[in-house]
Amino acid sequence: MTQEKKFHVVHLTTDSAIGGTERMIAATAGGLPSNRFRSTVVTLLNRGELEHLCRQKGILYQSVAMRSKTDLFAVFRLYKLLKKLQPDILHTYLFHANIIGRVVGRLMGIPVVISGQRNVDIWRKWYHNIIDRMTSRFCDVIISNSFAGKIFLQEKVGIPADKIEVVHNGIILPEIPKSAPSDTFTIVNIASLTKKKGQEYLITAFSRLRQHGISAKLVIVGAGKRHSYLEECAFSAGVKDSVLFAGFQKNVVPYLIEADVFVLPSLWEGIPVALMEAMSYAKPCVATRVGGVPELITHGKDGLLVNPENSVELFDALLHLFKNKTLREQIGDTARKRIESEFSLNAMVDSIAEIYNRFTKDF
Repeated sequence: MTQEKKFHVVHLTTDSAIGGTERMIAATAGGLPSNRFRSTVVTLLNRGELEHLCRQKGILYQSVAMRSKTDLFAVFRLYKLLKKLQPDILHTYLFHANIIGRVVGRLMGIPVVISGQRNVDIWRKWYHNIIDRMTSRFCDVIISNSFAGKIFLQEKVGIPADKIEVVHNGIILPEIPKSAPSDTFTIVNIASLTKKKGQEYLITAFSRLRQHGISAKLVIVGAGKRHSYLEECAFSAGVKDSVLFAGFQKNVVPYLIEADVFVLPSLWEGIPVALMEAMSYAKPCVATRVGGVPELITHGKDGLLVNPENSVELFDALLHLFKNKTLREQIGDTARKRIESEFSLNAMVDSIAEIYNRFTKDF
């Protein structure tokens, strides 16, 4: 009996700092059928938490130690590394890795090159879209984690719809431990401290809650360049003592368990993993109506949606949930069921494996 070929997949991404994309990469690389695929994760930039996560899961990891996103010598190092690894499939994620990976992959003649669209990138300049469109011919398919991302690529970048497939992020449904009751209304945000996450609007909304005499605290879990700025926002809003900046945490579960409400006030998103995780813990969530978020939350059913950059709407949603514990429980329970039925890790990995199989069927 002829043994079925095992295909080598290299997952190439830009950074090794842990966020939703990096966790989905590790979940995909570690979840693919081992009798059919083997994976190596490669990052362009610094070694970081993604390396440790890969090591824990037994996934091979490499970095080309790009000093900056204009480090052309790192592109040559990537070429040499891929020559050594000899992948059958090169799956790239995020803008810079997509562009560099497509070009290098085709120069090397890697049989299958797949790109990932992880966000609705409103930060892009016109030339980013031109570069994306021009290099998209060098990849076989683009996997978007949201329909919003697919529409963005079609309408803003000009990539044909038939070149883009949608595979939603997926997670494992957790067991929910019991939490100790508290008289303090706890609001939790888990996200990088970057402009796109919009935490300043949450701080403003939270300050209005406090002005209404509500015993509440805000916990912001994450690290980033805006830490000092956000601390200044909390100070200016008069809520410095009620806002905890917990920094980056490898294990965010204790914060999710503590939360009465989870809030994600992003300015743009794909399918946010932190929001999915909060929903999986049956937490009522308030999130902005951006990117793929409405694909996760149906307003009033399994969460509440507000417009971005609108602290008034955010305050109104938080006040509504504070006043109605029964509604919080109903929304949380429905949110967990939504994740269980539509956003499982197995469904995500199976869909990606099916795409890999389709493009390698003639090998």
